Amino acid sequence: MGHYKSSLTDALKSIEINPQFIKGYFRAAQSLMNINILDKSLEYLEKCEENSENEKLNLKGCKALKELIIYKQKEHEYNKTSKF
Repeated sequence: MGHYKSSLTDALKSIEINPQFIKGYFRAAQSLMNINILDKSLEYLEKCEENSENEKLNLKGCKALKELIIYKQKEHEYNKTSKF
């Protein structure tokens, strides 16, 4: 988990330096997803999508990660309600 926290710190610093740096938002979202902070991860992906209107490749990556996070959220909710 330490690796993801370090990656998150780096991503947030990159956003602070350059708020238009799309990869910073994407990497922050990835790191948050990997430490199961899914709602915050989606917030960073929304910012990624907002800032990547002219960069279709980056937009595709943001959308793909968003789908994965939404899937993980649904899986997490299912596991909370299932009684195995």
